[in-house]
Order: sequence, then C-alpha cells, then structure tokens
Amino acid sequence: MRLYLCILENTLNNNIHRNQIIPLVEGGQGFALFLAPMFIFGRNGFSLNSMKYADDNVFHIRIPFLSYNFLLNIVLLPFLLFCVVPMIGFYVYKYKIGVIHARNHVSALCALAYKKIFRKVRVIADFRGHYPEEGAILGRWSVGSLNFKAWKKLESYICLNVDTLVVISKRMRVYFSEKYNIQNVVYIPALVDTKRFHYSDELRLDFRKKEGIETDEIVYLYVGSLGQWHDLDLFFEEIDNDLLSHKIGKYRVYILSSIDSLDYSELFFERNVKVLTVPANIVNSYLCGSDVGVLPGTRKIGPEYDLLYKTMISSKVEEYLCTGLRVLVNDRIEGVKEIISEAELVDDRGAGAEYYQCMFSVSVVKSKYSQLYGDLVD
Repeated sequence: MRLYLCILENTLNNNIHRNQIIPLVEGGQGFALFLAPMFIFGRNGFSLNSMKYADDNVFHIRIPFLSYNFLLNIVLLPFLLFCVVPMIGFYVYKYKIGVIHARNHVSALCALAYKKIFRKVRVIADFRGHYPEEGAILGRWSVGSLNFKAWKKLESYICLNVDTLVVISKRMRVYFSEKYNIQNVVYIPALVDTKRFHYSDELRLDFRKKEGIETDEIVYLYVGSLGQWHDLDLFFEEIDNDLLSHKIGKYRVYILSSIDSLDYSELFFERNVKVLTVPANIVNSYLCGSDVGVLPGTRKIGPEYDLLYKTMISSKVEEYLCTGLRVLVNDRIEGVKEIISEAELVDDRGAGAEYYQCMFSVSVVKSKYSQLYGDLVD
C-alpha cells in the first residue's frame, strides 16, 4: 500500500507545504502531490505560475486552470474536476496508491470523484478549517449566498462519503460528528517541527542580550498577519489587560509580520513596539526570548466567526506552546483556551514546552497518521 496527499492550492512550495505537509512523506512513507493552477489572477493582476520543484516523492504539478483564489467559485468546480481527476488517476495507477489523503475540501471532492469511478482506493478528507465559513470571512462569498450553500452541501457529501475525516481539534471532531451524524472523525493536530520550534535557555539569553532586554522586562510576541483575522486595537487591548492583571511594569512588544509599520509608526513608537520581517530560521530565537505569545482575534461578529473561534486551533498557537510561551488569547477563541487548560500549570518553561511537543511534534503526528493508514487497509 502506498499513499499520497493531494493538495490543491494557488501556490506551490510555500511555507505550509514545507512545514506542515512534506514532513509527513519524508522517509519514503508516501507521496505529496501538489496541484496548482497554471494561471493566477489575483490582486496583482494576471500571472503564470512558474514555480518548479522536484523530489523523489514530492510532485508539484501545474494544471491548465485559471484561478483567482484558493476559495473556489462553485461554477468553476466542474472544470477543475475535469482537469484534476485524470491527474489523480495517473498517479494512483503509476504508483499503486492505496490511500488518498486529501487535504482540504476541494482536494477531497476531487479524490471522491476519482473513487466514484475506481472504488478500490481509500479516501481521507483532511479538514484544516471550515471552508465555507472561511470563504465568507475572506469576502469570497457571503453567508447564505449560492456559493456558501453549495459548499455546505458539498461538505456534507464529503463527510458522508469519505472513509475517514481528519480534523485538527477536538472541538472540530465533536462539531462534524454531531452535525453530520458520523462516527469516522479522527482528531490529529497540525504538526510542529520541533527542530525549528523548541525552547532553549541559551537562545533566550542570547536574544535578550542582543536586544538589550532587562531581566524584569516582559516581552509580548505576535507572529503572523494582522487585519483579516486579528484586530490591531484588540491586540493592544489584550496586552493592556494583561499588564494590569499581572501588575507588569517594563515591557516591549515584537510583531513578526508583513504589516506596513509606516501606517502605525506613531502608535507603535508610543507602545514600544517593533514590527519586523525576519528569516524563518531565526523566528525560534524570538519565541524563546519572549514571555507571552498573543492571539488577539477580532471584534467582527457573525455565525462564521463564532464557529471558527469555538472549534479551531491556530498553528501559531502550537508554535507558541512548543516553545513554552504563556499564551494570551481572546476569550472568544474557546478551542485554543481549552487546549491550553489541558496542561498542568508548571513553573518550569522547558517542561511546559516538552508537554506540548509530545502533542504536536512531527514524530507524534506522523505515528498517528501511520496508524490511521494501517487501519484503513487492514
């Protein structure tokens, strides 16, 4: 039995692929098949997807398809199936694939369309989020629109027809099990590369010395984009409340993001904030040198936000936890608060980091997938 991950996205060889997907097939366990459109139409206009990448068991394929966004307009779905299903068939036949591990809703639909014709293959749908609701949040469609309703119907079809549904939080498992009355839902968290994200006293001391951070100074850190999912004003409000409740005096804030600091230069100067874009290989130094990881959330309301906040776990939070950071999180984000509360409170930061590494590390997550694959073909 061989397996592969089928992923349909707009970009090839991005950070998610390198950090979350490729580690699952390293060591010859299977193949990763990345399918991205040849033609991209986005904010910067029209472009050709020319990314090239090759490895023994990682395939990056450009399909003859025009796409604006990863969130697909339902009208384009038949054309996508026409392009992708034969490609899946080719790789299933050539490499004698037994299990298709389809990451996200669109990939799962393509895999199920193939299985409808050739029934021997097993299909795992791997939901990394709530696709219809995320499309509404990102403005691709609205709640109640034709696209939203169609994707909810297709979500139901996927859940009722795949061999196994994998989700990334315990609350997602409860949600999908109850909503679609299914039992084949498995919780496997997103993985963290603990070689890149881990706690080190040496890294902490070196970072704080280099940055001139005093011993009694508390450092708040945020990693990621601000604006769409997380509000800047709420970010500072969470920090202010934390400063007050913990009676913190000296502090500083680092934001590792692509946010345009010029738009907020005066505000950031007043709040002792540094906004930086740093190479991926030194992010861990910032994590180790900081004391609190922040996940502010947004003030926006609606059923789409409520569902995500009740069930989802951000991958950045997993990285915070695997480096032993105390996590400051919006009360609305119940899924994250629940997983933080699972650990016993420990004063030793290294012990806290190890607790979560045992939950999210590559080796732990790979072993869970290996067991799932074995169960499907036994």
